[in-house]
Amino acid sequence: MIKKPISADSHITEPPHCYVDYIDPKFRGRAPRIQRIDKIGDAFIVDGMGSPVPMGLVAAAGKDPAEITTAGVAFEDLWKSGWDAKFRVADQEKDGIAAEFIYPTVGMVICNHPDFDYKNACFDAETVGASPLRGVCYLPAGEDRLISDASGISAVVVNGTLIRRNGADVLGAEGRLPGRLLRQGAAA
Repeated sequence: MIKKPISADSHITEPPHCYVDYIDPKFRGRAPRIQRIDKIGDAFIVDGMGSPVPMGLVAAAGKDPAEITTAGVAFEDLWKSGWDAKFRVADQEKDGIAAEFIYPTVGMVICNHPDFDYKNACFDAETVGASPLRGVCYLPAGEDRLISDASGISAVVVNGTLIRRNGADVLGAEGRLPGRLLRQGAAA
């Protein structure tokens, strides 16, 4: 059996409305937002940060390096799989990827923002973390491993299928988790 790889460093492309629609309302006027800038194209403007975040440069996965530019790239010309799960799953299947650890793109810039209240309004930095370590039996190798459960994460999606929401498993039609995820040493 050929095993598919898991991407350990994948990124989303935050859509233009991402922060504006979901930020704490008292920060809405300062929310990170897309702005079209001459000779740069679409870029996220993050209040309090020195430079705009040019989407043509930071959302360039899958492009030939010779084609990567900040000159005039519009958000609608970026890969749709950066923010649309339907396209993301199709790209995973095309690339032979089993699953991904997905990170923000603009959010990683916001992590360095000097204003904690502003950063916290963009995402709740205090609640994202991990639980204490615990031991599990790692199958199929049968080895003991230490793991830590994520906290402060509202949803977990594997290959386009929602498996956890707000800390609880999302069961499929048969009352089981989709796929064969491992939970405390036993296949779910």
